[in-house]
Amino acid sequence: MVIFFILLCYGVPGPIRTKTMLSVFATLFFIFSILRHALGYEAFLVGAFLSYIVATHSFEINFNRKTTLMITLLCVILLSMGEKFLGSVLVLVVLIGSHDVQNKLSGKIGYILGQFSFPLYLVHTLVILTLSSRLYIFLENADVNRYFVMLTILVFTVVVSSCFALPLVILERRWVPFLNNIAKRFTQKLSVNY
Repeated sequence: MVIFFILLCYGVPGPIRTKTMLSVFATLFFIFSILRHALGYEAFLVGAFLSYIVATHSFEINFNRKTTLMITLLCVILLSMGEKFLGSVLVLVVLIGSHDVQNKLSGKIGYILGQFSFPLYLVHTLVILTLSSRLYIFLENADVNRYFVMLTILVFTVVVSSCFALPLVILERRWVPFLNNIAKRFTQKLSVNY
């Protein structure tokens, strides 16, 4: 419902749209901050607002490599301290402000990540709650070094989740064009009738 409300506000005429959107995002951010334990959508709102600004304005930042590295290091520190919100916002700032990172993610790496992102989202929790948890218990009972256990679980989860996501990637490559074709035909029929 929040997304639909934001889209409704996006339909406000051009000259006052940015002020309206800023007011909407600020109000929702304030409400979600008060209800933080119940909802926790602040990072989503900040990300949506940043993407709105980048998409609708000539928003040009260009961090040099040192600045990018420092912000990335700060992201890692914040995320390792459990500060997911600030860490996530800084990740978005690096992605928006570093042309080096944008160029790398606009190539093959970005294409592959884009193909795998939603299928990985669908399968990773199942892998973590089943196979990765089983391996974790086994390694913990085997009295193995804790850092080795964590590294092994991380690599195992990424590899197994990617393997389970691959059939969904293949399905999506066929399914999306199929749906687009149906939608295009339906739209053409509607436009002919009217």
